[in-house]
Amino acid sequence: MGQMRVRANLTGAQERDILAFLKASNTKAATPAPVLQADTQSAALTESAEDATKDPVAAGSTIYRQTCIACHGADGKGAIPGIPSFADPKGPLSQPDTVLENSIRNGKQTAGMPIAMPPKGGNANLTDADIRHVVLYLRNAFGTQK
Repeated sequence: MGQMRVRANLTGAQERDILAFLKASNTKAATPAPVLQADTQSAALTESAEDATKDPVAAGSTIYRQTCIACHGADGKGAIPGIPSFADPKGPLSQPDTVLENSIRNGKQTAGMPIAMPPKGGNANLTDADIRHVVLYLRNAFGTQK
């Protein structure tokens, strides 16, 4: 975390918040958090665990909020300076699904990124199905289908 703090120019409080979030995201939530739509003017929605298993986009949304949002932000534009924006037409979502899934599964470091994305976003519990659901959610919330 120390290197991340320096490279991303984070305050001590931001570092502690991110660390707490990552630790919490590695455990299964007893009650799912509300789903936030990518459109910030829309009202927040709630979902049950049952809904998430029936709807892959909802499942991906839940995983995004539990694992990805600390760095990528609710709007997908990056909560930390230098994190690639999902809203950028030439950004990560310009890649095919297989590339995105591989980046999530194995982690990624690109030039200009202040920190490397850890494998599975730091959540060792993610399955291949979870990763596919996250990519589907990203495409639906922030980008285009590939």
